[in-house]
Amino acid sequence: LEHSHPFIRFWSIRLLGDAHIMTTAIKKQLITLAQTEPHPEVRSCLAASCKRWKAKDSFPILAQLIRRDEDVNDKHIPLLLWWALENKAVSDMDRVVALLQEKPIWKEPMMQKHLLSRLAQRYTTERTTPNLTMAATLLSLAPSAEDKDLLVNGLELGLKGNAVNSPPPKLLKEAQLLWRTRPHSPKLISFATRLGLPEAMSEAVKSLDNPKTSISNRRELTKLLSERRSEPIRKLLLRQFSEEKNTSRRIELMTALQRYEHKDIAKALIKVWGEMEDREKETAQNILSSRVNWTLAFLEGIDQGTILYEDVRPANVLAMENHGHKTITNLVRKHWGQLRQSNEARKKRIEHVSKLVSQNKGNAKNGADVFQIACAACHRYRGKGGSIGPNLDAYQLNNPGFIIPAIIDPNLGIREEYAGFNIVTTDDQRLTGFIAQNAPQFIVLRDLAQNSITLPRNEIKELKAMPISLMPEGITDGLGDQQVRDLFAYLMTK
Repeated sequence: LEHSHPFIRFWSIRLLGDAHIMTTAIKKQLITLAQTEPHPEVRSCLAASCKRWKAKDSFPILAQLIRRDEDVNDKHIPLLLWWALENKAVSDMDRVVALLQEKPIWKEPMMQKHLLSRLAQRYTTERTTPNLTMAATLLSLAPSAEDKDLLVNGLELGLKGNAVNSPPPKLLKEAQLLWRTRPHSPKLISFATRLGLPEAMSEAVKSLDNPKTSISNRRELTKLLSERRSEPIRKLLLRQFSEEKNTSRRIELMTALQRYEHKDIAKALIKVWGEMEDREKETAQNILSSRVNWTLAFLEGIDQGTILYEDVRPANVLAMENHGHKTITNLVRKHWGQLRQSNEARKKRIEHVSKLVSQNKGNAKNGADVFQIACAACHRYRGKGGSIGPNLDAYQLNNPGFIIPAIIDPNLGIREEYAGFNIVTTDDQRLTGFIAQNAPQFIVLRDLAQNSITLPRNEIKELKAMPISLMPEGITDGLGDQQVRDLFAYLMTK
């Protein structure tokens, strides 16, 4: 540990950490190294090894490494310090408290920039009573109002997804004190609302209804209040949707409203269907196909001709049929026919398309237009298109033996990262999409219109990977023979 060559010191620390070896003499040497070590890779190894030693041995070393201002902007050391601290944040709360009782350490740049908010978030992410009580302890230990604000930033991040049921009295007391003494920032409003403070909820509603509220704050307030699912908030969101003209904002409001089980939501979406842009229609049909009563209203609009059946994407047609409701199934068959083909039908279609492609009579330029209509909503190719399905630029598409069966029968192979999930909520909403975030308290689902929906785990009744591809069968069935030739000419010509 005292060798002149830095990598001798590095490997000495590494081997001691890997073997979990610690004595009083070694601990003293390591604390000195943490204070004086000139080489960043040695300090990096020391930070990482603190995870392996017991808290009583590692915390004095961490305290010295935290004071090394030269490491604040290092790519690795701050995260390694957090790795070591987070590992003991729950098992050794007394050590964390002792560390933070040293008031000067709060002002260290490493704490301010990298550790305080993360530590606060750690305690609200896993919402046990001891963890939430520890979150309150952090607030009580904070030596300044600015330090409390940093903690609130982390605490609020940990609470994202849903409200806290029965927060500990100590945490409520600290939240009420913050509400009385600190400016009501968006983070504090969100934190206090999720803890159930009525005055915070009231201010959140007022801010959402204030046209002077910034676009970004409105977006966050919409997500926050939609989690509460109260009747006054539903009415507010519906009113804003009916008055709103901006496409992006209407999509935000629709995404928030879908968590309410109410017939008025389907009526509101169908009423303005004719005014919607394509992005809005994609979101609206995802929502309308997610509940039985909304789906029936949606299909009634198609039956009456106010909604064109051609506007409904195949994936949403499948979602409607998946409800297993007799009336819905009959209406789906009426407008779209049989959605899943027999093996024999798929085989015949592959043979027919193979024959068309082998004639080499396709026009790649025209095929680009066909791709935009049939494929671009989900697939990116030559720098254009969506990202729901695989990027086709990564494939060798000039092999007809690969590309034709893959398009005609997309269930032949589903890449893991593009596997869709079906979710059924406790109020029987059926959602389809991709898992964008998998957190302890919630998941974030990215739906087929690329909107993110936050779902608390306690509101999820069923979560299953889809056994079939999100890409519908029969994608070429609605195309004429020349369109099929053109599409494959475009795909197979690099």
